[in-house]
Amino acid sequence: MDRLTSRRLILRPVAEGDFANLHRWRNSATYLKMFTSKRTIVSEAHFREEQRRCFSRGRHLQFIIERKTDRASLGTIFSHTHSAADGYAFINTFIDDPFVGRGYGAEASIILSMHLFESFSLHKIYFEAFAYNRPSLAVMQGAGLAEEGVFREHRYFDGQRHDVFRFALYRDNCAKIRSLYHRLRAVRAAATERP
Repeated sequence: MDRLTSRRLILRPVAEGDFANLHRWRNSATYLKMFTSKRTIVSEAHFREEQRRCFSRGRHLQFIIERKTDRASLGTIFSHTHSAADGYAFINTFIDDPFVGRGYGAEASIILSMHLFESFSLHKIYFEAFAYNRPSLAVMQGAGLAEEGVFREHRYFDGQRHDVFRFALYRDNCAKIRSLYHRLRAVRAAATERP
């Protein structure tokens, strides 16, 4: 699997050396609250089995998100529930706490979205966010993604029920995202062409 890049980021395939970070992220309070339906902290052995099951049950592609300047591992991004017959997939993006709020998650999502549209016959890509994840909801709405549904009281967390919002990026309606993607890549190309 190839690396995917932009001006600031590298998305690279997961390697054996990434499991310590992946395991730490998986057990973090932020991951459990914002990113997954799982609720418990797990051992490394359990986590490895969990990862194996995820890929056998529909995880499609997974990358580590790295910052180009210092190769810091910022988080992970993956596609899942890819349906070749119906032409859709889901993307989940996790950014580690020290790097939140700098646009890395949005940039990584754009990179992977364009890769999926270029590499697979997808009609649309889904993104989901819990109602209390206001920053992610704001990014999805600001990017012009179509709100396709609200799953009322779908998430039970911390003693309360919360809605889950599902958004879609359609191949035919992603001009804003595609334009941003090309700008991110053009900046990279210009930088590599300098003497």
